[in-house]
Amino acid sequence: MAGCCDSVLRPIRGICTVILKIFWYCCRSPEQQPKETVYGTHSTTLLLSSNSDDEHHADNTKPSGPLIAFSYAGMLWAYYLGVIAFLRDHFDLVKSNIRLSGISCGTSAVLVIFLDLSIEQGFEFGLGWQKLFDDRPLKFWFLSTSQILNMILNKFHKFGIDDAVLADKYKKYGGANSIHFGVTALKMPNWRKFWKYHTFHLCLNDFASLKQLVYAGLCSMRTVPFFRTLGFYGGHYVLDGALTSNYSIPEIYRMHDLHKLDAKDQVIRIAVMKHESVAADIKPSSNFKWNEWIVSGDLEDNVARFNKGYRDAADFLNIMRCVRKGLVWSSSIDYNEINIDDNKEKWDAYIAEKVEQWNGKLRKYIADQTDEE
Repeated sequence: MAGCCDSVLRPIRGICTVILKIFWYCCRSPEQQPKETVYGTHSTTLLLSSNSDDEHHADNTKPSGPLIAFSYAGMLWAYYLGVIAFLRDHFDLVKSNIRLSGISCGTSAVLVIFLDLSIEQGFEFGLGWQKLFDDRPLKFWFLSTSQILNMILNKFHKFGIDDAVLADKYKKYGGANSIHFGVTALKMPNWRKFWKYHTFHLCLNDFASLKQLVYAGLCSMRTVPFFRTLGFYGGHYVLDGALTSNYSIPEIYRMHDLHKLDAKDQVIRIAVMKHESVAADIKPSSNFKWNEWIVSGDLEDNVARFNKGYRDAADFLNIMRCVRKGLVWSSSIDYNEINIDDNKEKWDAYIAEKVEQWNGKLRKYIADQTDEE
């Protein structure tokens, strides 16, 4: 089986290993997935495992459309919202028959697209995390899974999202394999031999309820000590998917070299890091500061990140990659002429205007929500 993409985080894996072993010994009863719904292994497809003896369910059919894969991002969710806003403004995502996957914070971007949340709702969702941190004495340390799960579910219910809506979205985007979350799973003989565990990557999909969907997304973000315990899903203790891969790519899309950009594949990789070890079709033109990865900041901080994401997605070469990999262009502007002669200046001016329009809508929406509170 093809191995998972090498992660840029591997240099710190030794440190993480020590931390995990300590926490495994001290916290052997992690908060488990919701009990009111039985989630058997039939609803947790184990893909991308780095070990040939792990359970594997292959799909031998060809992809019907491109996979949009979001990498990890810390608290840089607004960058992904900028990318999504550009894609929605200029591509027909439904007609493109897209599939979605995310790791860590990238799962939030997947949820915005899959649940058809507006960009404004995405901002409200993202800013809710910082509000939660501000209200906690420990800020973003030792987070309670149940507290975050309830926060997200309450927000989604406010947006009118429930199990019936989730079922409709599965129909709209192509069924059980239309959305995937990547996690790092721990495999060990028993807790008495916790030091002998090894890790491998799992690709989770086919979620039976909104609560299961959100819990799986939180498992993909599960990094100790930001979270107080490990996650548990489909019979495995799980952690942040970024520990074992830059992206979570289902087997059906694993026909080409996953360690670099391949013109023949149908995977549109989106990342928030500009680094040679993280192949990406859309990525920042310059890297973010290290503290931005863990501190979300206020509205204006995130509007600036949104703008960066929108402009990076609007780059001519990035557009061409998306088109070549299967996204259907829907804008009245001919993308083939964007980079010809003086059209580049016109395109830049057009993008600047679109960004300003979005900034106005975002500021107004958040101001209205603040007044309601």
